Amino acid sequence: MSLLEKFNEVWSYLKREASPAVLDAASFVPSPDGANAVALVRDGYRLEVRPGRPYTVPSNTMHDVPSFAEYLRRFASPSTCVVLLHERGANAVFNEGRLDLSARASLVFRPSPEADHWGQLLSNPTSQKQLLTTCRQRPEDFCALPSDANLRWSDVLAMQLAKFEAIKTEATSIEVNELGIVTFAGRTEKVQVSGSIPACFEIEIPMFDGLPTRFRIKVFIEVRPAEKGPPTFMLKAPRWEQTQALAVEAMGVQLRGQLDEFYVGTGTAGHATTSVSVARPGSHETGHDTRPYEA
Repeated sequence: MSLLEKFNEVWSYLKREASPAVLDAASFVPSPDGANAVALVRDGYRLEVRPGRPYTVPSNTMHDVPSFAEYLRRFASPSTCVVLLHERGANAVFNEGRLDLSARASLVFRPSPEADHWGQLLSNPTSQKQLLTTCRQRPEDFCALPSDANLRWSDVLAMQLAKFEAIKTEATSIEVNELGIVTFAGRTEKVQVSGSIPACFEIEIPMFDGLPTRFRIKVFIEVRPAEKGPPTFMLKAPRWEQTQALAVEAMGVQLRGQLDEFYVGTGTAGHATTSVSVARPGSHETGHDTRPYEA
């Protein structure tokens, strides 16, 4: 017997044999037919089929800390809400002591335009034209040179990368010295060009929308020569993931600042121990059970 067949057999039995009961505050989930609901109560109480009680758990997603914090302040209580940070955002679970009223709210961290742009460059081979365009259109992303605060790495790279425009259809000789600096040379009938590209450079960018903090990241350049014309570049940032983790921590600080009365931790939401108020079958009394309950 398959798992599905076994489930259907048990479900048929429950619908046929379960007797009505007064369950004043249990947890309800929709039945497979969509017309009924199952009341989930811990051991010692019946599992009842209740017509007309399917429900939808509220779940809302926000993309900025102020909206997320305001939503929780308005609809959740600090005593019954848990906020857990993870690498892509945060989840909040709150139920006001009622399992059938459990709700979730999510905060999704969206990459900043700068992080989105550099993330794409770091994930794929980059042409000379793409890298030159980045240098010219996004100079504010690049750090200043250690030796000259008035000169950015974008200026240095753009000057060297532009030289390939003059020899883009010709063979280019490329060498890498012991310091990782790439030297290149090429010529046509009318022009001869040579230059050098640094082994690495630094950028300073925000990682998430709504987080003004800028993070400094070292980017290494790997050159892949072509048979003719400019080479292809592979950009690598070994500390990209560590920088993202620091940005998540910074978002956590921002979130805790706006939810000072709420518990804000790290992890993922799952089953929890809670208090469940139920009415014992065959009576109108309300019992109170504080043992672990898994929904």
